[in-house]
Amino acid sequence: MASDVLWIGNIIEAARHIRNFVQNHTNALTIYKEYTNLSLLKIADTRFASSFMMLKKFGEVKTALGSIVISEFWSFWRKTDQVASKRVKDIVLDDAWWEMVDLIIQIMDPIISLLGFADTDKPILGEVYEGWDSMIESVRSTILQSEYPEYETSPEAFCDTIQDILVSRLDKNCTPLHCLAHSLNPKYYSHEWLNGGPSRKFPPHMDGDISQGRKEAFRGVFQDRALLDEVEDAFAKFSTTTGRFVGYDLIRDRGAEKPYSWWENHGETNPFLQQLAMRNLSQETSSSCC
Repeated sequence: MASDVLWIGNIIEAARHIRNFVQNHTNALTIYKEYTNLSLLKIADTRFASSFMMLKKFGEVKTALGSIVISEFWSFWRKTDQVASKRVKDIVLDDAWWEMVDLIIQIMDPIISLLGFADTDKPILGEVYEGWDSMIESVRSTILQSEYPEYETSPEAFCDTIQDILVSRLDKNCTPLHCLAHSLNPKYYSHEWLNGGPSRKFPPHMDGDISQGRKEAFRGVFQDRALLDEVEDAFAKFSTTTGRFVGYDLIRDRGAEKPYSWWENHGETNPFLQQLAMRNLSQETSSSCC
């Protein structure tokens, strides 16, 4: 439910109040500069991850903010704006508030990292779906392992709400091409990847959602039924390491070579699937739409 995450908005709003107070009052800014050279940047709401950047900056200047609100200069000057200055002081000296700031940063960090990873000129289309999945798992683990008691609801309910938001965004942004690229990435069939953690029990062709997206992409590319059957048969052999997709070098290189290089070296058994895989896995990505 939306109410489960309202406290996040309250934390961010309080941080904006502190930032605006310090930046917009000459005396407060003068005192602040006595304790740190780090600037509380005024970040426009339209900029990428502005709230996250603001909270990370707060983490860096926490000591300075604590020093200024207990200084004699602050006590003398605050009389000119008692309500606003008292609220700033109460927030800055509230350990629970800082714990919530830290938790929000921990939750947002894997999300921002994924968006940064996907916004590149490198051919990583085949890595995006796995990146989403790992990010959601990382956020969930962070929430459930946190020791902060200030949730409006239970950590489990809060975690479910956050996960629902992330999954809905994944469903909105994930296309059949993402599923196809994930399915054609040899790395996700390698022993190294499958044995790399408890969440990696199955290769892509055993995941229902990925398989549905892959099949939709195949049908969109190969209109001829006979050719579609041939390509699907070739994919079945690729994903299960059977037929002509068997060999020591072929299996060894799945986790070692770049995806499009692997298909260039080992995909000649079906030129249609090879061409599709190389074209798909060599695409660049962007996170702007997210």
